[in-house]
Amino acid sequence: MDGVFRKIFFAVFLFPIINGHAGEGVPNQDEFWNTIKGSPRIIHYTRKDFNGDPQFWTMCEGSDGVFYFGNNDGALVFDGARWTKIILPNNSSVRSLLVSKDGTIYAAGFNDFGRIVRDSFGQYKYESMVNLLRPEDRGLENIWQIHEVQGHIVFRTFKKLIALTGEKALTLPALNYFGHAAVINDTYYILDDEGTKSLDFHSLEFRPIIDNEDLLNEELSALLPGTNDNRLFALTKQGSLYSVLLDKHKAVLDQRLIPVESRNLITCGIRSSKGLYYIGTLSSQVIVLDGNGERLLSHPVQNLQDNTVLNLVETQRGNVWVMLNNGIDCIDLSSPVSLLFENASIFDVVRQGDKLYVATNQGVFVSGSGSGGGASSFVKIDGTEGQAWSLHEYRNQVLCCHDRGLFVLSGTTIKKDLSVTGIWKVIPLKGRKDRYLVCTYEGLHVLDYTRTQGFVIRHKLEGFNESTRDILESDTPGVFWVCHGYKGVFRIKIDDALQRVVSVEHFKDQNGLPSPFNINVFRWKNEIVFTTNQGIYTYNEGSNEFKIHPFLTGLFGKTMNVRKLLEHGDKTWFVHDDEVGYFKTTDKNPALEKGLFLQLKGTFNRSMECIVPIDDSHALVGTNTGLYYYDLRNDFSGNAVNTVLSKTSYQEDSGETLCSLVTSPGSPQLFPNRISGIRFEFAAPQFPGKLNIQYSYWLKGLEEDWSPWQDMSFKEYNSLRPGHYVFHV
Repeated sequence: MDGVFRKIFFAVFLFPIINGHAGEGVPNQDEFWNTIKGSPRIIHYTRKDFNGDPQFWTMCEGSDGVFYFGNNDGALVFDGARWTKIILPNNSSVRSLLVSKDGTIYAAGFNDFGRIVRDSFGQYKYESMVNLLRPEDRGLENIWQIHEVQGHIVFRTFKKLIALTGEKALTLPALNYFGHAAVINDTYYILDDEGTKSLDFHSLEFRPIIDNEDLLNEELSALLPGTNDNRLFALTKQGSLYSVLLDKHKAVLDQRLIPVESRNLITCGIRSSKGLYYIGTLSSQVIVLDGNGERLLSHPVQNLQDNTVLNLVETQRGNVWVMLNNGIDCIDLSSPVSLLFENASIFDVVRQGDKLYVATNQGVFVSGSGSGGGASSFVKIDGTEGQAWSLHEYRNQVLCCHDRGLFVLSGTTIKKDLSVTGIWKVIPLKGRKDRYLVCTYEGLHVLDYTRTQGFVIRHKLEGFNESTRDILESDTPGVFWVCHGYKGVFRIKIDDALQRVVSVEHFKDQNGLPSPFNINVFRWKNEIVFTTNQGIYTYNEGSNEFKIHPFLTGLFGKTMNVRKLLEHGDKTWFVHDDEVGYFKTTDKNPALEKGLFLQLKGTFNRSMECIVPIDDSHALVGTNTGLYYYDLRNDFSGNAVNTVLSKTSYQEDSGETLCSLVTSPGSPQLFPNRISGIRFEFAAPQFPGKLNIQYSYWLKGLEEDWSPWQDMSFKEYNSLRPGHYVFHV
C-alpha cells in the first residue's frame, strides 16, 4: 500500500558446506609413486590481481583464513575472492604484520604501528597505536618485524624494541642497532652489534647466545628451530648454514648454500610444519632443505614469477607464500594434486616397472628411472611424434596405438608396425591366448603375439568398417558392442576363425534409446551399461530393448552425459559432463565426490578422458593441460573450509547501502521496502586462490533447496516479498 513503510525481516547465517562431494626388481607401488610424485602447483599473483605496488614485504593469516599482505602501498587484505587496500595515516609501506593468539592483526610501517580491524559492515580499517608511546619515542623509522612472546607484542626497528602489554608500551633502545629477531619456544632472540642474544621480557635481561665471530662476522638472516631443543639453525646473508648449540654457546658451520664468489644472498627462511626448510634468496628463488638441513636436489619449488624473495610465510593449511620483489606466489603444498607433466594433451598413461609412459597429442613421453618426477624428467620417444591415442601393457611389453600405426615401446626405443594406421586401441580376446583385436578408424584387425616374431598385425576383419574406438566384448563369445558418437550402437558377431564380422545389428533411436548421439558402453558391477544424453541404460535380450538403469540414472540424472565409468577397488570413477569424480561402488546412497577435481573442469579430452586409478588412495588424471597426480587422503572435503560473508548491501535510488554482517534469529537485518536489490558477497579464503572454487547457496523462505554449484562469489536477489529469510552459503 502506498505510503506504508514495510520491511523485509532478514536474517543472514553462514553455514560452511563441505564438498561431499609386478615383477622381480620392480619397486613396490608406494616406493615408485613416492619417487614419481610431481611438483606442487605454484599460483602467481600479479599487479592485475591485487591492483597495487608489486613489491611485498610481509604477510600473515587471520584466524578466519583471510590473508593480510604488506607492500609499498600499505596493507592488502585478500579473502580468497577480493582484494582490499588499507592505507596507513602517513601513506607508508607496511613492512611487518602479525596475527596474535587472540586473533588481533598488528601492522607496522614507517613511524607507525597499530591494528587492522573489521567493523560490523565488513569494512577493514587501520587503527594507529603510536599514541601509546611518549612523543620523544615516536621516531621509529621502519618497523621490520613483529613477534608475540612471553605475553608481549614486540615491534623491532633498527634502533629500538617496543613491547606492548595491553595498552601499555615499553621501549628498549639498542646499544647500536638491532638486526634480525626470531621467536623459538617462546624465547626471543635478537641480533645486535655484538652477536645473537636472548631477551627475557620479565627481567629485561639480555643473555649472549653466540658472538658475531662465531658466524665469521657474516650477518644473520634467519634463526630457525633445529633438530632438537638444544640446536638451532642460523642462516647468514652470505649463504652459510650454521648449527647453533645453545648449551655450548657456539656455532658450527654445516655447509655453504651459496658459493663464496656468488653475488647471491640469503634473504629469509622458515621451517615448515612438515619439517622442511624453505630459504629465500636474492637472485635464485627458493632453496629447500630436509629436516636435517641437507639440501634437496630435486626440491618441489620451480618457476616463481620473480627471482628475488623478500619473505616466506607458511599458512594454517601448510602452503608456503612467497613475497617477491615483483608479485606474490603461493606454493600449493597442501593440495592433494601435484603436476607430473605439462605442455601436452594427455590421452593415456601406463606404468611398466620403474617407468611411466604418457600418450599425448605430441607423441609418447617416458619418465626416467628414479628421476624424482616432474615435467623435466619426461623425455619424448623419438619416432612417436604425432597423435598417440592409447597405451597397453601386454606380454610385458608396452603397445602404443597411434594415428600412424602400432608401436612397441621399450624405454626410449620403438618397434613400428605401420601396415595399419589410425589405431584407437588394442583389446585382448577372451579365451584366445595371445590374440587381440586392433580397433581402428575403419573396422577391426587381428593381432597375434609369438615369442619369435613378437606382435604382428595379421589381417582385417571383413564385413564391418565403422570406427571402433568405443568397443566392449559382451558375455557371449565373439559378440561385441560398438558405440559411435553420431551413429548410435552396433552389436557385431565375429566368426570363430576371426576372418569376418558375420552379423551386424544397428540401434539408433529405436529399441528404447533416446537418440543415436553420444552413447558410450562400459562394464559396471558385471553389467554392460550404455551412457546417453538422457540417462544410463542396459540392454534386455528378451525384449530386444534398451531400458533405463534405475540406480545409475537416479545417481547421475538425465540432464548431463556420463562419458566414462571405471570401476576400480572400492570406487567407481566417472566423467559427468565436464567434471571428473568418483563414488563408493557398494554404497546404497553414494555421494558423487567431485569437489577435489573441480580445478580440472572443462580441461578433458572429450570422450577420451584419461583416468588411471593407482590404488584406493591415489590416481592419475590426464587433461589437455597436463598429467596430474592425486592423493585422495589429502582431500579438502575431509576438512572444514571456512566460508566468510564479505559484504551485504542493498540498492536504493540514492546508491548502495551496507548492511551489518552481525545478525541472529533474534536480531535480523531489516531492509526497507523500496529497494531494487539485495547483494551477498562471500569467499572461501583458506582455499588457494585461482582454483576453480565453486559455491552453493540457499535463501530459505524463497528457494526450496541449495543452488547448483557456481563460480560467482556473490548472489543478488531482486523484488523479494516482505517476509523472513535466511541466507545460507
